[in-house]
Parts: sequence; structure tokens; C-alpha cells
Amino acid sequence: MNMLLRNKVDGIIVGSTQQTLEEYTRMQLPIVTLDIDLGENIPCVRANHEQGGRLAARKLIDNGCRHVFQLTTEANTNTLALIRNDTFRREVEANGLLCSTANLKRDEFYIEDYQQSTERVYDEFTQEADGIFVTDIEAAIAIHWAQKRGRHIPEDLKIVGYDGTYFSRLTHPELTTIKQPLEKVAHSAVDNLIHLIEHEPIESTHIIYNVSILEGDTTI
Repeated sequence: MNMLLRNKVDGIIVGSTQQTLEEYTRMQLPIVTLDIDLGENIPCVRANHEQGGRLAARKLIDNGCRHVFQLTTEANTNTLALIRNDTFRREVEANGLLCSTANLKRDEFYIEDYQQSTERVYDEFTQEADGIFVTDIEAAIAIHWAQKRGRHIPEDLKIVGYDGTYFSRLTHPELTTIKQPLEKVAHSAVDNLIHLIEHEPIESTHIIYNVSILEGDTTI
């Protein structure tokens, strides 16, 4: 932000923020956000997380799950990606299923530490669960965790990931996941930032792209 104020850069794309909303909204500068709501004056590009939460919930419901678990993370209240978790919980509970939720602090610098802390959460919260909804990397950890404990996928435990990253194609069994349109989001963020830098109008300050489901073998 200081570089932008000193004209060292022409614009910025914000992917995370610890600054307050007011610090951004009072600046009439070329700023575009990814998954962060900084007010009506700052364009935000994101995936349709409401749709993603519903798709994930419906997949586990249709697979006959009765008690599902989801893992969330601590985030700023204007982080829009977590909409998927709220939508998922509402959809699951509206269909008469139990939904357990745990919050995981993502403050580890090493994947081994992150894996261990994630597995501890699974040990505590998923003994009774027959369905899990987490990000792709957490889903990969869940598959490894379940296999070590003799839980068969998808017979004993169904898993739906979120993101559609390369992690989802590397797991065994291959992960069923909600795919974000990452390339579209990236291109849109850059295009809108260029328009702002060149003082050209943009079509909307809220650009949302639909997600899709990639079928894998962690659901039936």
C-alpha cells in the first residue's frame, strides 16, 4: 500500500489484508481484491462460493451421509471465500443432517506441522462423521488420515474437496472436489486493474464466476 501511495506501483491486487476496511475505502486508488469485500468502491473478483457450498452439500446428501464435518479457518470477517462454509452448513441442516464444524489456525510454516494439526482435528471431530467437506489439501490429508485408521473411502467416509487444484488429481482415491475457475478469476482481476489504472470504466464492482464439480472416487 505504501508503494502504491508513493507511485512506486500503478495498482495492486489484494489477496489478503490485515488493514481495516476504512483504510482502503478512503483511498481512490487502483485496487482490486480477490475474495475480499472492501466496499462498493473497490472491485472484487471471486468464485460463486454460495453455489460451491450447495454443490458440496448436495453431493454428500445424495451419497447418503447423515453426519458431516467441515473445516474452516480463522479469517477476516470480509473474507468472502468462507461463504461456502455457511452455505454448506445451512443446506446440510435444512435436509436433516448433522453438521459439525471446527476452526483450524493456519499458522504453521511447514506442511508436516500443518498435516499434524489437521489430523488432530480429524481425530477429535470426525469419529462419528461419514462425510467431510474441506479444501483440496485438507482433503488429501483426510484421505491419508482415514487410510491409516482403517476407514474405507468412500464406503465408510465420503470426502468432497474445494478448489479443484492439482492436489485433487494426485490423491488415491481421486478426490471429488468443487473447482473454482481460477484462470477466469485471475484474468478478470488483472483486466479490471488495468481499466482502473487507465481510468477506464469497469462493468461491475462485484464479479462472480460459477464453480463446477469434478467427480472423483471419494464419493459414490
